[in-house]
Amino acid sequence: MKNYFDVIVIGTGPAGLFSAINIKNKSVLILEKNSKPAKKLLISGAGRCNITNSGDLNHYLTKYSDKKNFVQPSLKEFTNYQLLEYFSKNGLNCYMDKNGKYFPETDDAHDFLNILIDSCNKNRVKINYNSKVIDIKKNDDIFSIETEELIYNAKIVIIGTGGLSYPTTGTTGDGYRFAKKFGHKIIPTRPALTSIKIRDYSYKEIEGISLKKITISKIENNKTISNTGDIVFTRNGFSGPGIIDFSRFLNNDDEILINFSELKGEEIETNILNEMNKNGKVSIKKVLKSTNLPERLLEQFLLNLGIEDDMQISKLSKENRKKIVNEIVAKKLIIDKVNGFNMAMVTAGGVDTKEVNRKSMESKLIENLFFVGEVLDVDGDTGGYNVQFAFSSGYLAAKKINL
Repeated sequence: MKNYFDVIVIGTGPAGLFSAINIKNKSVLILEKNSKPAKKLLISGAGRCNITNSGDLNHYLTKYSDKKNFVQPSLKEFTNYQLLEYFSKNGLNCYMDKNGKYFPETDDAHDFLNILIDSCNKNRVKINYNSKVIDIKKNDDIFSIETEELIYNAKIVIIGTGGLSYPTTGTTGDGYRFAKKFGHKIIPTRPALTSIKIRDYSYKEIEGISLKKITISKIENNKTISNTGDIVFTRNGFSGPGIIDFSRFLNNDDEILINFSELKGEEIETNILNEMNKNGKVSIKKVLKSTNLPERLLEQFLLNLGIEDDMQISKLSKENRKKIVNEIVAKKLIIDKVNGFNMAMVTAGGVDTKEVNRKSMESKLIENLFFVGEVLDVDGDTGGYNVQFAFSSGYLAAKKINL
């Protein structure tokens, strides 16, 4: 048969490349729409690429929201330590930062990609660039893959096209279209791991200030959902892991509640009252230093409330005391915009995992059709968890194909 391969992989992201690398004794072709491979991998982590994270399997399983059961077999089959060992054996060691994130010792994501492409070459995996897939059909047991130039045929197809995040890298959701053609349900997509803009934002002057272990919450369906993590004040809203990880649950016009302090409101109010009794002449700003918040932030809080920061604590009214406490531990804000796919690290939604075998990544609807990586409805926290799942799911698909 003309242009026939045992396996055709669509996409040169880490999931597609790693599935192809680990397929044994079969002819493998990767079709890539771009002129170069793995564009998104190369820009992740500001060009350094946070490849994975430390921690055991139980730690990992807390990082994928409600997809714990689905991701467990792939993460167990190919762990973070095995991934680090793979790159180490190929001459590239990684280092761990204080947050448990692993980066290449060279701080250059190209070195990860070079190893992957070299492994493809060693395993005789063929890669055709500038080969955008237009359509996929299946007749009897053979898939027919139509590109703009040629039609290819294969017994097995792996879809590793990614999602919709960072569209400048070529992620336009092609995999969803192919999946729907074969009867798969697509969970509505939305940006995930992204920053937010706040309506009537009053912290522009303190852009760049960061806080640790901040709790952000919202009420949804009469239930409070929350996340605790580090946040960063931006020009028009918030970023940082605490916000980014929580963004998958946020929508435009949502009201959120932020506790900027690790202290409870009662503790802050008690500190104020105690200082009132000790030395009424001390300034309110000095008293608030007990919150361990940055001085510029405290000044901004008081400015927003119209309270002079050098006001003597004895002159602070009960009403203003309550306002200060609420400003610090229970600040209500309205989300103007959850930033879109151009800023989102990953895509939430995608191919419904209920229709994919979690032990093999094979479609439950179509034999020999596999889905790996971000095209699936799996989105992990920031910190290397999504890249790890891409590698692990690719490895698991290859293992099934090798049987």
